[in-house]
Amino acid sequence: KGTLIKKISVTGGSGGLATPTLVDVNFDGVIDYAYAGDFGGGLYRFNLLSPNPNSWSATKIFQTADNKPITSAPAVFRNNAGKYTVVVGTGSEIYQEDLASKTQQAVYGIFDDLTLSGNAALIQSTDLLAQTLTSESIPKTGGGSVTVRKVSNKLLDAALHKGWSVALDATTGEQLVLSSDALFEDNVKDGMYLFDTDTASITFTNVATQPVVSLLRNFSAPVNLEFNY
Repeated sequence: KGTLIKKISVTGGSGGLATPTLVDVNFDGVIDYAYAGDFGGGLYRFNLLSPNPNSWSATKIFQTADNKPITSAPAVFRNNAGKYTVVVGTGSEIYQEDLASKTQQAVYGIFDDLTLSGNAALIQSTDLLAQTLTSESIPKTGGGSVTVRKVSNKLLDAALHKGWSVALDATTGEQLVLSSDALFEDNVKDGMYLFDTDTASITFTNVATQPVVSLLRNFSAPVNLEFNY
């Protein structure tokens, strides 16, 4: 049995914290920050830099639309020193009624600046660039086509936008309840894919149809996907 080192209270937290994602910013093998969301839709950055646990703290960096629950660990990407993209989605399978829910859920990419704290660090939904999902027919290798879903490519203005959002399909009850890292694995069927470059290739074996959502981290360039079957 371990000993409690420090309890970090989150002001205004609701419904319990989901699994955190740990970040080592200086690559020394020691965790410096953690990111996690709660059932009330709050997304938090935990500062664990100090060797003194009494100095550890939590900062709220985002609140989801209509307080939609975050029940999975975020995916965290380093943009440059002190600045990260935190990708998180909403949804829940905790309660029986969640399984039949058609409530609109979303995926968010939040640009977090580690130098900011308090209200200065809190990003509002109005600060995000809203992208949209559409269906498109993509030619298959060897003939034929497959219907996939793609995200719009509205250009992000760094002076105006502090992240992006993608609304999921409410008619089918889409939601994100797995770790957000699963969005970016090229072996996830019926999944979503994020790329850092403007060209990417996805290969599927013995798959007749494959719904796919393609995402660029900051939507600053068109993505050209090649689907191999």
